[in-house]
Amino acid sequence: MRRIWLNIHLWLGLGFALLLVPISISGALLVWHDHLDAILNPSRYAVTHGQSMPPSALLASAGRSLGNGFEPIVVRLPEGAGWPATVMAREQRRGEGGGRPRLVTVYLDPPTARVLGTAEFRNSLIGFLHRFHENLTIPEYSGRAIVGWVGVGMLVLSLSGIYLWWPRNGAFMRGLQWRRGPATSFNLHHMAGFWIAIPLAVVSLTGVYLGFPQQSRELLGSVAPMTPQQRGGGFNPGFSR
Repeated sequence: MRRIWLNIHLWLGLGFALLLVPISISGALLVWHDHLDAILNPSRYAVTHGQSMPPSALLASAGRSLGNGFEPIVVRLPEGAGWPATVMAREQRRGEGGGRPRLVTVYLDPPTARVLGTAEFRNSLIGFLHRFHENLTIPEYSGRAIVGWVGVGMLVLSLSGIYLWWPRNGAFMRGLQWRRGPATSFNLHHMAGFWIAIPLAVVSLTGVYLGFPQQSRELLGSVAPMTPQQRGGGFNPGFSR
């Protein structure tokens, strides 16, 4: 049985590596998306010091900058000193052919409500990373489902890795020893793999849920009550920190 799972673990790792690596890198970069954006676009983060203007003033300033045709969705107040406030706005009318409405982010200096810059989310590097991590930028070719199946493969890799790591005689402490085999790479894989297996399994499980949202909700709904999923409808400006 261990030999079967060893082969599954090996070939799944090799087969999914081409997609696992870039998806993992994009997810890691998105953890620090604000800091990454600040490095790439420092002018949007050139804020002054002082108390932040109220959300209504930030909304008004962003509205004047965008003009007609955009509807504010979310006002994001600065997380701390040195960070801008942002207003996310959506195009009110769809483009030609019923395409997706544009989504624009306005960066503002909190103490003065001065516009520091405007960016269209889908055309930014952060927007690209989001789309790649979500659907490999190919939603028309079932990109979300592909990412979901990669999550399934990573979940199997994590759980099978724990099974293969576990010592044959059940001695847990022996499994924590460095020397499990003659090769350094083998020992390193055993040691590092054990410590990341559980977090990786949790991340993989959430990725599977996001890759197959409808099927996941139906599965969870069979064992626990789920809140109805909202569809469509308008947006009221929200506020977040």
